[in-house]
Amino acid sequence: MTGRIIIERCVLLAFAAFMLSVPWSVPALVNTFWVSVIAEILIWSLFAASVNLLFGYVGLLSFGQALFFGFGMYGVAIGIDQLHLSFWPAFGLGIFAAMLMALVSGIFAVRLTWHYFAIITVVISLIFYFLA
Repeated sequence: MTGRIIIERCVLLAFAAFMLSVPWSVPALVNTFWVSVIAEILIWSLFAASVNLLFGYVGLLSFGQALFFGFGMYGVAIGIDQLHLSFWPAFGLGIFAAMLMALVSGIFAVRLTWHYFAIITVVISLIFYFLA
């Protein structure tokens, strides 16, 4: 291996170690207000990354990310509040709820392209928005 590849891997390893330590180091170092701000930033950046993945790389304009995002949050909230689960099982329930919603909406949108795909994702999102 060349020196550049070794340096790049070391930097990547250090960054991964830092990112894995953030949930424990940030609450120990800063106020709870900043912990909630950082959590919000991470949540919305994940949402933006999903939009970038679908529209930027695949080329499909989807208005359905908010639907999956909402179903995941509802799954976690219902798991904690109604089913009295701890965080990690409720988190798994949220992932399962979002995947189930993706399956249901994907059945209708899988063969559509461009404008029609955008329209069907808006329609499905609005249906579940008004149901919620």
